[in-house]
Amino acid sequence: MELVKLSLEEIIGELEEASQNGELSRAREERLRRLISDSTRPRLMDTIDRSALMPQTLELIEKLKLDEQYEDQIRALADFGFLELNGEPKEGDVPVPSFGRVMNSFTADEVEVALSYQGGELLLVPECSMNHIVYQSEHPVRGYRLFEYEDELFVLAEDFITDRGTPDTIEGYRPVIVDGQAQDVEFDLTKGLLQQVEALKAARRPGEKGMEARRGMMLLIARAHKGRTLESISGELDRGEIWEDDPRLTDQEMPEVYDDGGYSLSLTDIDLLEDQKRRSSVGGDVLLK
Repeated sequence: MELVKLSLEEIIGELEEASQNGELSRAREERLRRLISDSTRPRLMDTIDRSALMPQTLELIEKLKLDEQYEDQIRALADFGFLELNGEPKEGDVPVPSFGRVMNSFTADEVEVALSYQGGELLLVPECSMNHIVYQSEHPVRGYRLFEYEDELFVLAEDFITDRGTPDTIEGYRPVIVDGQAQDVEFDLTKGLLQQVEALKAARRPGEKGMEARRGMMLLIARAHKGRTLESISGELDRGEIWEDDPRLTDQEMPEVYDDGGYSLSLTDIDLLEDQKRRSSVGGDVLLK
């Protein structure tokens, strides 16, 4: 069998003709274009100045494949409507920071903590209202919707958003790395919740943080974008995952996301907090504009 070699221009021409003839959907055509672009683009690590990064940061990039995760994050932000589909910022929004700037935002202590993670995940948390993040999680441009039912998230997230208005602008991004595995934690219900959370914080390593609502939501969006089904994601949360760094925490209530047959984002009464999970994270202090 004779093999025919085609240039990229010829391949794209064939795709356009197939699309015009109704043989290929526009969505599939765009997907194939992106795959071609990805396969011919130089590796991200080859485009940055390695000498500008700490040796341990380079080790972290290699261990967690953060260059690949960075590109996945841009695709997720685009597919969930935070960016245009081509990865460019929407009108009035700040562009996504470069990979080099993202990695330089982490301190030596934060990198050391992240090196201990099993399957750490890079997040680019947009600096915008919680309502904007909630809105986009329910209205992706394409791909998997985070919540099953049209109004479920808004009903369950009343304490997390101030209104149901249109999305607002993105003023920058906060790079974060979260642990790929959550840890079990137990609370003594005879003691104040805030006191126990402060004890958790006191036991952290230098540079280590927990989770709050924006990080938690962007982690769920990132996992959904990777093709995780609602059942597989929520199945990991059947014991609840707390966000102990969220300012909504009180002695009576803890913000968390959990599985109740769908997906719930809510403030949970402390009577339900005996067996929980928590997740370590680093970064988020630096706003990149």
